[in-house]
Amino acid sequence: SDLAEHYGTKVVRALLPGRSFPFPKSLYAVEDVLRLLVSNKPEAVILDFFAGSGTTAHAVARLNRQDGGRRQSISVTNNEISDSEEKELRREGLLPGDPGWEALGIFEHVTRP
Repeated sequence: SDLAEHYGTKVVRALLPGRSFPFPKSLYAVEDVLRLLVSNKPEAVILDFFAGSGTTAHAVARLNRQDGGRRQSISVTNNEISDSEEKELRREGLLPGDPGWEALGIFEHVTRP
C-alpha cells in the first residue's frame, strides 16, 4: 500500500542507505496502534516476534520520547539471508556461522542497525 511504501520502505531506505528490506510496516501506523494500546502504560514491555526491519522498536522509542515513557521493546528475529545471497556466499566457500555470512543476515544487516 502507499502508506507502507511511504512510511515503511522509504523510512528504512533513509535510515539504512544501501540496505533493503521487503515490505516493512509503516512506522506511523505501528506507532498509532501502540499509542492506542499502551499510551496509559508507560512501563509496558512490547514483544515483537517478527522484528524484521525493527519498526516496532522504533515506534516504541518514538512513543517514549513523546510522552516520557520507559516502555521496552523486545525484538525477536532470525538472521536469515536471501536465496540469491546464499548461493553467492556458498560459491565463495562461506557457510552459516561464518562472519561474512552472518554479517548479511537480516538481524545484523537491518534489524540491529
